[in-house]
Amino acid sequence: MSICAEKTIFHFGANALAAHTGGNSKEFGGPISLGQFVYNTCTQSLSYCESQAYLGNIANVRTYTQSYGNAHYSVNDVFWALFIQDDFRVRPDLTINIGLRYEQQTFTDFRKGFAPRTGFSYNLRGDNKTVTRGGFGIYYSQVTDNSQANYSLTGPTGVFNYSATPGQIGFPTSISAVPPPAFPVGAQAPLRNLYIRPGESAYLNGFFRTSALIGYPGQLLNPYSEQGTVGVERRLAKGWVARADYVGSHTLRINRPLDVDPPAPFTRTSPGQVHTAQAANCTRPYWILW
Repeated sequence: MSICAEKTIFHFGANALAAHTGGNSKEFGGPISLGQFVYNTCTQSLSYCESQAYLGNIANVRTYTQSYGNAHYSVNDVFWALFIQDDFRVRPDLTINIGLRYEQQTFTDFRKGFAPRTGFSYNLRGDNKTVTRGGFGIYYSQVTDNSQANYSLTGPTGVFNYSATPGQIGFPTSISAVPPPAFPVGAQAPLRNLYIRPGESAYLNGFFRTSALIGYPGQLLNPYSEQGTVGVERRLAKGWVARADYVGSHTLRINRPLDVDPPAPFTRTSPGQVHTAQAANCTRPYWILW
């Protein structure tokens, strides 16, 4: 909405967007819900190797893989904003615009999304042939809702695969055996890399101490950019204009994977000295990655 006066134009408005997303991880390849059999190499005829006599015999299976954990995720997100802007004509040859925008995304933890904007337009000689313009503003970016898929599916209760060979815990007794609904008792869970959400210490402390992690963020924040422009435009002749502009942008708080369980620094004390991966891993607070 705009309100006009003799020397000023005042704009204000709002917008909102609500979204609900979710899935069962099938879009990422999906869990192995019904189990997966890997057979030994069949050296007999093709017809026999594809027959029920061969495929239906558990003795011909080399490995069995089954997925466990939570394969579902759901996100409710609202992205809304309010803005005001005033275009003020200071003089016939100078116009200044000043504005302020407030944005919020409910999926993140950031609640200070104030984004000031300012700009100017100045007629250098008052002849409407040479104009210089410039501006500066802060612009926030939305964190994609799909990030929750990573947090849910690869978090402490997320999906992981367990493989067993004949004789190991969890290996089925027959091809038609129903996959166990829970992780087999007595089996050793595989090592995993966890991708955890910032700002969830209260929840994650039920699985491990987040205070032992290095640099774990206390909040999930929205990235933002500081953008500035300045330019000069000169009308040369009818249909001809020369223009030069500069645009600068500086982005902060970019969302990226961060290793908050890094190994301790290794200082070489002699030429050619190396640190094995096993030795480095043993210095991590946990064997967990974010």
